[in-house]
Amino acid sequence: MDEQKTLLEQIREKESELSLRQENAIKNAEEILSRAKADAELIAAEADAKGKAMAQQYRDERKEWIAMEADEIMGRGSAEALALRKSGEEHLSDAVRLIVDAVTYASQDEKDPGNRP
Repeated sequence: MDEQKTLLEQIREKESELSLRQENAIKNAEEILSRAKADAELIAAEADAKGKAMAQQYRDERKEWIAMEADEIMGRGSAEALALRKSGEEHLSDAVRLIVDAVTYASQDEKDPGNRP
């Protein structure tokens, strides 16, 4: 009977073998999980960096577009101001004459109040 293992010894050996297999499976699963977490963190970091780069590019493009629009608006405003200045200069002598006539008429009216319409 010494040569043959008892049923209880066989069960204990099997339990020990299964326990060792379980520990190995747990270690393997933990390693796989750890690698998966590291991969996920790397993917998230890359996605974050790519998203930030894309956002910066979009922001830069919009800033450039806004600057061009502002320049165009300023150019139109300058052109309009120049046209108004030119028009004002062209009509300056007429405006002066109208003001002088109005002042002259008002001063004549004060001297001769019976001349009112």
